Parts: sequence; structure tokens; C-alpha cells
Amino acid sequence: GNFSCLTNSLKHCVDDLPDHLNWTALHNSSYCYEARHLSTVYNINVVSGSVLINGSPPNLLPASILQHPMYLRTFESHNFEVSFCVEGFYRTTRCIMGKIYKFTPPSTTKQLIIKEFDPAAKMELELLDGTKDSTWQGDMPIRLCDSYSHWLYKERDILLLRPINFWDRRIEYFAQHWGFSKWDFFEVPLHHQVDKVSLSKLEDMLESSKKYRRLVLLKDMPDNTRILDIFGKFDSIDYAEFYLLDGSLTVSLPRFQLSFELVRFKKRKLTDKGSFQSNEFSDFFLCNSQQLEDCFDNFRSYLLLKKGQF
Repeated sequence: GNFSCLTNSLKHCVDDLPDHLNWTALHNSSYCYEARHLSTVYNINVVSGSVLINGSPPNLLPASILQHPMYLRTFESHNFEVSFCVEGFYRTTRCIMGKIYKFTPPSTTKQLIIKEFDPAAKMELELLDGTKDSTWQGDMPIRLCDSYSHWLYKERDILLLRPINFWDRRIEYFAQHWGFSKWDFFEVPLHHQVDKVSLSKLEDMLESSKKYRRLVLLKDMPDNTRILDIFGKFDSIDYAEFYLLDGSLTVSLPRFQLSFELVRFKKRKLTDKGSFQSNEFSDFFLCNSQQLEDCFDNFRSYLLLKKGQF
């Protein structure tokens, strides 16, 4: 029958339950009851207070998951109460800051699979492997590989980049998939960053992407030799990032918190390649020549800036 008191009691142990479950007494017992929802079977002993989910009591995650490098990178030493589902994954019994997590152990698949489900938004994200051994990132800049966790929304082929720890859900970058290993990355401005994603917010973000800085690769830029000559001697070009917005190029050096915008002056010749203006030092531009003879003999990495236009 519809014993609402049993369903309400179970909700103290398990989140994301329907409001009504159909309970039946086991073997004409007056204290053991069973209910089914989708592929999950719930048992309650009202005398002992025991709860079974698919025949087992809620438990903690196994060591095969807790000790996995992919899990440690994002969840660190956190452990969760989970139930084992017949589909072969562990599911958190309670919402973790509004999300339900699913963990498929490596013994079931070739690799650990971690998914985050939002019951309110009805959205499920899959965590991609961000450890050193992963190879899916392709040409993604090193900082975006090492400093973020990567969550794939398969329904739209959209990749969301958040801080590494699972509890920090701010979306700082996102990428749209355009084919095999081809991603377009966009930087989300601070005032547009959200930690609660819904389909409507995701659509708003995609619609606003034309106003966001788009990440471009050095090899895809026509003037890449000049950029490499200027910035390559200051820092490894692998750590540099390049952004386009409204046709304007910005070169970012995250390790030094420096960035330069390529400025072209209207009064100059059409053949002028422009000058790189510092975003941190007002009205300072990179010198056309980055080499001073008989100076800085012991310094190999530096940038020369001069105040005013060139």
C-alpha cells in the first residue's frame, strides 16, 4: 500500500525519492516492507530501523575508487555514503550540495567513471580524466589542463571547466565540440560565472559566447612567427595563451600575470603589424626590438617596454 510514513522515513536516508512508493509486506510480515522505484529495491525493517537498498545497507565508497588518481584529484580525501545500483555503479544516498554523484569502479569498466547529476535541473555531467596520463586534451593550454576539472555535458557536446575541487562549481571556461578533437574554448567573464547550471543558464552562456574572449592556438594565427620571437624567449610558449575578441588579439602569460593586446593605429600604413600594449602597465608598449646590446648579460628572460605609442 501507500504507506507515506515509510516513504517519509526513507527520505531521511535517501534523497531524490518520489513522493509516493508502493510498499508491500514481506512474507506477510508486520515489520518488514519492500518498495521498488525504477531498478532500485528498498527494504525497511521498522523494528530494527534497518534500510537495505538493492539488498545491501548504505556503505562508503570502496578503496578501488578512493585511491584512484582521478578521484583523488577532484575529491581528495572526501568519502560519501553510497548504495550499489544494479547497473554497476555506486550512487550517493544523499545530495552533496544539491548534486548526486555516481561512481562506476574501474573493475566494471576500463577506467573510473564519475558523473554528477542535478535533480533540480535534470542535468548530468561526466568528469573527464584530468590526470597526467590522460591524452584527450589535445592542444588545450597547459594551465587549462592542470588547473581545472573538466565536466562534459553529453547532451550538447559542451565541456565545462571548473576549479579542480568538486565543491567549487564556478564555470570559468566552456568549450563547444565541433568534430574530432576540435574544441572552441571561451573564457567566461567573472560577472557571468555561475555555480548552479541549468539548461536556461547554459543557453544564455552559449548565446553570450560572441561577447566572450575565444581561445586560439598559436599555429592558427598568421603572425605566429613574430609572436614566438617576442614572447618565446621570455617564457615557454606552451604556457602562453592567446585570445580573440572582436578581432583584437590578446597574448596572456598567466605564470607572470601579464597580458598584452595587439593594437593597430588608424593613422599608420596598412602594412603596419601593430604594437603590443600592456594591460597591466598603462600606456606601455612592447619595444619593437627586444634585445639591448651590452646590457643584461646575466639575464636571458625579459621584456622591454616603452611608454607611449610606437
